[in-house]
Amino acid sequence: MNGEEQRLGVIDALSAGFSAVAQHPWLILPPAILDLILWQGPRLSVRPLVERLLNLWQGMMMASTPEASSSMTRLVTDLLSGSDQDLNLLLLLSNRLVGQPSLAALLPGGGLGGVIEIRNALLAIVGFVVLTAIGLFIATLYLSLIVSQLREEGPDWAGFGRRLARRWLQLALYLIALAIVIVAVSVPFSIAITIAMWLGPTIGATLISIISIIMIWLGLWMFLSLFFVADAIVLDDVNVITAVWRSVNVVGRNFWATVGLWLLTELIMVGFSIIWQKLSQWPAGAVFSIIANAYLGTGLVAASLIFYRDRYQRWQSQRQKRLSAA
Repeated sequence: MNGEEQRLGVIDALSAGFSAVAQHPWLILPPAILDLILWQGPRLSVRPLVERLLNLWQGMMMASTPEASSSMTRLVTDLLSGSDQDLNLLLLLSNRLVGQPSLAALLPGGGLGGVIEIRNALLAIVGFVVLTAIGLFIATLYLSLIVSQLREEGPDWAGFGRRLARRWLQLALYLIALAIVIVAVSVPFSIAITIAMWLGPTIGATLISIISIIMIWLGLWMFLSLFFVADAIVLDDVNVITAVWRSVNVVGRNFWATVGLWLLTELIMVGFSIIWQKLSQWPAGAVFSIIANAYLGTGLVAASLIFYRDRYQRWQSQRQKRLSAA
C-alpha cells in the first residue's frame, strides 16, 4: 500500500476527532462552562458608545451627501436594533478566531446581573484588551488540553504551564500581526473604492465590483493559507513565523482536502447552530444546546488537529526521502 492510500482523509479525521472526544468527554468543559457563564452572567454593553459613533458618522455623511439621508437613517437604525448581547464585551472571553466553539452570541438574554452600560471610551478600550487577552488564554488552555490527549506517546503534563504561556504568547502575536496585515491591506482598497465612487455610477460601479471581487479572493486565499496556524502553534510548539510557514505548505500540498475539511466544518457548525438557536428559547433547551455545541465543536477542533498532524508528518517524511535520495 503506497503513501497516498494510507493518507488520512477528511472523513477519517472527523471520525478520529469525535472518537477522541468520546474517550475524553471532559474536554468539552471549557467551552461549555464559559457559554453557561456568558448566558447567565451580566452584559457589558457598549451600546451608548456605538450610538454616539454611529450618530456622528450619520451627521458627517448627511452633511456631505444630503440625498443619502434616508438610506443612512435606515442603516443606523438597523445597526442599533440588535440586542445588548450583540454589543456585549464579555463575548470577547470566547475567542472563536482560534477555533474555540461558542454558542453565547446566539443565546437569549435574561441572565443574572442585568445590563451594565459602558459610556467611557477609554474604559471600553481597556476592557476590550483585557477581555480579549483573557479569552485568548482560555482558548489556549482549551486547545492545549485537547493536544495533550492527542499526543501519540500519551499526555505530558510536565512543563504544561510553560508550554501554555508560550502558546498563549504566540497566538497573541499571531492575532496582532493578522490584524495589522488586514488593516494594511484594507486601507488601499478603501481608498480605491472611495475614488471609484467619485467616477460616476457607470465606471465607479464597475470598478467597485472588480475591487470587491479581488478583496474576496484575497481574503479567501489568506484565510485558507493560514488555516492551520493555530494548530501548528499548539501542536508543534513553534513560533508564529514557523507556524505560518507550516500552514502555508500543508494547505498548498493538500489544498482540496483542506477546503473539504473547512466546508464540512462550517456546514456542520452552521447547520446545527440553527437547531441550537431554536432549542435555546427554553432554559432546558439552552443547556442542552450549550453542551451539544461544545461536544460538536470540540470534535471538529480535534479533527483539524489530527488532519494537520497527519499531513505535516507526511510532508516531512517525503522531504526526508528526497534529501536521502539526493
